[in-house]
Amino acid sequence: MKKIIGLIVITGIIIWIAVSVFFFAVNRTVNESMPVHSFELYEPGKNIVDYEKYGEFQNVGTENYKYVVKDKKELADVVGEGIFPNTSIYKDPVYKQLVSDKKLNGSHWDFMYPKDIKLAFYKWATASEDPGVKQFYTALALENAGLIAQAIKAYYAVLVHYPKTISYTYWNTPWYPSKTAIAKILYLTRKYPFLGMKLEGSSIDIENGYNLDPLDDKFIVNPGKLKACKPSEIIPHQDRSRLVQIEHQIGYGDVNLLKYKSGDWQFIVKGKPFIVKAVAYTPAKIGQSPDEGTLEDWMKADYNNNGKIDGVYDIWVDKNKNNVQDIGENPIGDFELMKQMGVNTLRIYDHKINYNKEVLRYLHEKYGLMFIMGDFFGAYAVGSGTSWYRGTKYDDPKH
Repeated sequence: MKKIIGLIVITGIIIWIAVSVFFFAVNRTVNESMPVHSFELYEPGKNIVDYEKYGEFQNVGTENYKYVVKDKKELADVVGEGIFPNTSIYKDPVYKQLVSDKKLNGSHWDFMYPKDIKLAFYKWATASEDPGVKQFYTALALENAGLIAQAIKAYYAVLVHYPKTISYTYWNTPWYPSKTAIAKILYLTRKYPFLGMKLEGSSIDIENGYNLDPLDDKFIVNPGKLKACKPSEIIPHQDRSRLVQIEHQIGYGDVNLLKYKSGDWQFIVKGKPFIVKAVAYTPAKIGQSPDEGTLEDWMKADYNNNGKIDGVYDIWVDKNKNNVQDIGENPIGDFELMKQMGVNTLRIYDHKINYNKEVLRYLHEKYGLMFIMGDFFGAYAVGSGTSWYRGTKYDDPKH
């Protein structure tokens, strides 16, 4: 009997150790996959907020959509700091100290990417700005600070409360934070599936949203729902067994596009499936603007006159951020950095440039970069005979 009891105890200990090791491994994996927090929130709230408990969604899927808050206090408690209608930031000791130290003085637009990222959060969360714009950039500050769950909730608050917000770009063209917020949520929930957060059914359709005149915009709004889920629901298994019978092929060189009888399309480069991970590249020297016509051709620019193209060879990383190239901060070039990022494609879109083919060939052979020559296909109305404001219509034979 004693032997049996002893065996049961030993077995129990072994199972306990195995379970502990498993959960330690899982927690370690989760922690290693999540960014380090730059600071802690005074009032974080809950990860999943059921907005239907605290208000009413009205006219979902129409241009008359709105969310009416019925229990403001409870909603503020569950969403947490930095998210409407929570105002606990004014009680936050960190915020009070920053104000006392005068570290939040100045325009909130000067706090986009400060060295201390928490300054961006506290400045934007208390900014005198359009509430939708304010909520979006508060969410961005939370994301940059590594507070991902709170950032997702903050982006979702844009969809719930301020889906019709209109802001403006550097070029004074309309920009819609709510559409960007959807993209941000989808990106973050997929990048961090262990958070167990999923956005379903969300859509913002803007009629007349491409004519640069926001006065006639009509917003068809469905904020969707931010739900709890299993990580496997965020990254489901992809069944590619149906990609067998090719119905149509476009292109017969290294780059082509396949259409399968299943209706799926696949982009092929040098015989293998290819996912475009691109950047649009036109570097500007500090103090220059691409709109002022002062930029030199980056394929030739050599500001330090050492006989080497700056962007390709001379770019260096200012590791200690002192604006001086110190010992050990060796030239690396933008394209080595892009390779480390996983970039495989460069979009070149200035049609006025006389392309340096030797540079393009070097970048392809050295870094494996492919190139998208966008303007030659009517981008920005270039070459299609239409105006900038009308835009190229790809179903118009004349264009």
